[in-house]
Amino acid sequence: MYRSYRRDRENDIKRAISGWIFRTAKAIQKEARANAPKGVSGYLRLSTIAYYEYPVSIVSVGEPYAKFVEGWPKPTKRHFHSWEHDYAFRQWARRRGFDTSRDKGGLLTWGYANRFFTKAIATVRPKAQADLSRVKL
Repeated sequence: MYRSYRRDRENDIKRAISGWIFRTAKAIQKEARANAPKGVSGYLRLSTIAYYEYPVSIVSVGEPYAKFVEGWPKPTKRHFHSWEHDYAFRQWARRRGFDTSRDKGGLLTWGYANRFFTKAIATVRPKAQADLSRVKL
């Protein structure tokens, strides 16, 4: 039986690098979940997932509002948000102690950039580079 040591070596390298890529993605997922703002539901944290698709790993956030929390394209300007037609906002305000008994009313709000995903990448990058130097190629 013919055995190709070159092919075996290439497969070993491929397996080592694939493992490193996925470990790095899982570390970014863990950091992003830790840095994400915690709301009542926690959907933003729970929707952050990492998965492996050869030859890359993908870390994504499934909630559509995540880009606005991250501050994309830029934080929103100061504006008045009414709870007259927004039941979820009314419930949010009530849970935080605001008087929502009047139909007309709301809060003066503005966006903020909580760069939970960017912070996660910046935190994991040096660790991943150090880990790559230890991967046996």
